[in-house]
Amino acid sequence: KREIASVQRYDYETVIIMLDIDDFKQINDAYGHPVGDSILIQLADLLKNNVRESDTVARLGGEEFIILMRHTSVEEGYLLAERIRKIIMENSFTVGAATLRITS
Repeated sequence: KREIASVQRYDYETVIIMLDIDDFKQINDAYGHPVGDSILIQLADLLKNNVRESDTVARLGGEEFIILMRHTSVEEGYLLAERIRKIIMENSFTVGAATLRITS
């Protein structure tokens, strides 16, 4: 809320990218909630490591995340969203003996 208020006050371009892990319930059902939780933590770290320091990565709930990008055009936001989608798809998430791939 604080970030959105700042955008409204200072009137600069901002992009919000929303992402959701595909079929996340199936991961929890097949491997258990601790594995699902570990994947969420690893995904949050992956997102934080692939955006600018000034961007905000937040979990909305469940398997949904947003990335708030200040001073960013729609075109730049689209390019980043596509890059992050590919990074997630190419990344393996390892929890104990299980190695999983996810899409968003």
